[in-house]
Amino acid sequence: MKPKTIETNATFRLNDLTSQRAENACPVIGCRETTSVIGKHPVCPLHGLEIHKATFVYYNGASHAARTQACLRNLLPFRKDFAAEHILDSSHKLEAHRLGHENSEDALTWNIFGGLLHYERLHRVYNLLTSAQSSASQLALFLWGIRIDFDSQAPELWPRLAEFRRSLEPDIDKFPTEPDIMLLGPTHLLCIEAKFCSGNPLAVDAEVKPGEKPKSRQGLMDRYLRGNKLWPTPAIKPEDLGEVVHSQLLRNLVFASTVGQLEGRDWMVANLVSKTQWKNGRKVYGYDFTDPTPSIPAVAQSRFKFISWEDEIYNRVLKDDPVLAELAEYMRTKTVNLKRAFRFMQRRQHITLQMNT
Repeated sequence: MKPKTIETNATFRLNDLTSQRAENACPVIGCRETTSVIGKHPVCPLHGLEIHKATFVYYNGASHAARTQACLRNLLPFRKDFAAEHILDSSHKLEAHRLGHENSEDALTWNIFGGLLHYERLHRVYNLLTSAQSSASQLALFLWGIRIDFDSQAPELWPRLAEFRRSLEPDIDKFPTEPDIMLLGPTHLLCIEAKFCSGNPLAVDAEVKPGEKPKSRQGLMDRYLRGNKLWPTPAIKPEDLGEVVHSQLLRNLVFASTVGQLEGRDWMVANLVSKTQWKNGRKVYGYDFTDPTPSIPAVAQSRFKFISWEDEIYNRVLKDDPVLAELAEYMRTKTVNLKRAFRFMQRRQHITLQMNT
């Protein structure tokens, strides 16, 4: 069927959706609209959803404007104009089209960290993880290497990331190093590798096509450790690597330590994951869904933190701050595969107080 334009801007959360539905049916509760196949997937023309087996993608049509409109439906209301122009239309943001997917970790990242910047609470994450003391005005936020400054008319890729890529990845054109979240503060460079449904990639002996990053332990070691000419002082040496190497986290450690030194900052790397989505320790070849800390090189473990969306972000940053009520509600009602994305446990001290009352 010829693609059509769909005008709805509706966003759907936990109380709007059901996983108990007929095949190819719209997942919105009570919807009886007839779906039509557009391209490879059925589409609900009433609710503007492209329907997959267990999830959905916002769909408003095939034009550039319609695709942008669809992605924006998955983002919180603050500064959608900035996101449309400087994220969705940026040549620096890889796979920007996936921001309209229900399970998009990039949409989650934008909504929470862009929201923390918007509400001037970003320093709470920085201070929590670095044990430093910074105010909101002292931090610079980079998402996927792009400076997020709502007052700027032309945000660009951080020159330090561009320099790193030119030096260590001049021949890589498919998924070069792209730290999800970077906070540059008075004393620290904090890099955060964010995960939602996916696991941490592992080094594997696999074929590498032209333009791709190395995948093997040896290839990563040769390029990012032995081949790093930017490092003022090597933070990790080849002999520091164990048998298990988390390839993406290693690149984050190399980037943070290199640029931190160049910027005159201490540095840290955090791995931010969902305890809810990782709770069963799934087994997927080439990916790890468990705490990677034991495999982080010992020389870097003091600068690495394994954290969760549920504990460090929701419980310790969002939950008790009325200014961040919109972000907290978003996390409480966020879905993955049409089901609750996050389950929150009360902090132990809070439970103890209740029991003693």
